[in-house]
This record gives sequence, C-alpha cells and structure tokens, in this order.
Amino acid sequence: MWIVPGGGVEPDEESSVTAEREVLEEAGVVGQLGRCLGVFENREHMHRTEVFVLTVTKELDEWEDSRSIGRKRQWFSVDEALTQLALHKPIQRHYLQKLKHSKTPPDNAEADTTTTASSTDET
Repeated sequence: MWIVPGGGVEPDEESSVTAEREVLEEAGVVGQLGRCLGVFENREHMHRTEVFVLTVTKELDEWEDSRSIGRKRQWFSVDEALTQLALHKPIQRHYLQKLKHSKTPPDNAEADTTTTASSTDET
C-alpha cells in the first residue's frame, strides 16, 4: 500500500515546518513548500490536516524511514496517484483533484509542467 507523507505537529512547530520534516523523514525528499491546498478537520477526534504543495528539489538515496523500516519511494503521475488515493485515501484524493484542476500551476512550477504526486510504501 502507498501513502502520502504526513504526520503530527510537534509542540510550538508551524504546520509548514511539519510538512517539510515529514516528507524528509517518510519520503526522503527536500523541497520548497508552496501554497496550502486546503484544510480538513475531524472534530470528533480533534484532528486537523493541512495539505500543501511541495516542489521537490532533492531526493535522498537513504532517509530515516528507508533505514528504519525499509520504506521505499515511488513517483506517480497525477492520474495514477488519483487512482491509488481513491482506493485508500479518498479525502486526500480531493486535494490532488483540486490541484489538477487549478488554473494556476503549483508554486514555482511552469504552467506546462506535469505535476506528479509523491507517495511512500508502508511496508
């Protein structure tokens, strides 16, 4: 199964810093964080998720989760990612659809650039 990197905000940490830290830990990538695509909340569980665009500038050969749990990184086209997310994370799929149908390209990307989604293997 493939997942989109994410995780909990540490005390006194901004959500944008959390996003950058989590993609480094879970997917072994560094990049420039762009706009927030949206926020969804689960009030019953007091849980809030912010979804950001990230332009990847560096991919590490090894990273924390690759060493500790054997996690792998794989890139998907937007359409492939939408299919994977429909099976496992339909709420996250909504935000990728929002990006795909946006009239503005992701931050720091050319208008004709194909956007790809990063996911990591849980196994």
